[in-house]
Amino acid sequence: MKNRTISPGIIILTALLIFVPMKLFVLDIMIVRGQSMKPTLNPGDLIVINKCAYGLLIPLADRYLIIWGKPQREEIVVLRSPENGTVIVKRCVAVGGDFFDIKNGYLEVEGNRYLYKHPDGITKTFTQSFVPEDSIMVLGDNPAQSVDSRIFGFVPLSDIIGSVIRL
Repeated sequence: MKNRTISPGIIILTALLIFVPMKLFVLDIMIVRGQSMKPTLNPGDLIVINKCAYGLLIPLADRYLIIWGKPQREEIVVLRSPENGTVIVKRCVAVGGDFFDIKNGYLEVEGNRYLYKHPDGITKTFTQSFVPEDSIMVLGDNPAQSVDSRIFGFVPLSDIIGSVIRL
């Protein structure tokens, strides 16, 4: 009986055939860089992104081939900023069809209240209204350090990359 060994090339090829599709379609890892989600996520924290939480995202095309879900209120999501396209992490505070109201510097959504006034005074003007069906509203957990829907408005579902799986 011959003792077979697997060549390093086969091992590397097999690893690539498993790792690359996983990274493109299923899971990704990211290190938190900013302060906008403190104290929930701190700079240097490692997070795992579930890229197939809402559908099958086509890599590099910035669109979904198939959609099977949407972010829910209070879920932490990874998205492309509508402001400049960078990848950011924020909390979904309102989903399509949610009624919201802004009173005395607070955003009220379905019984939840969030600080709305941005410390720099730069805030998107919203009136009492509904979130569009194909969008969500996101805020950072650290309002003083967050660029979020207060600045760039609603986030189209097509800009959502996935949900955060905390380690």
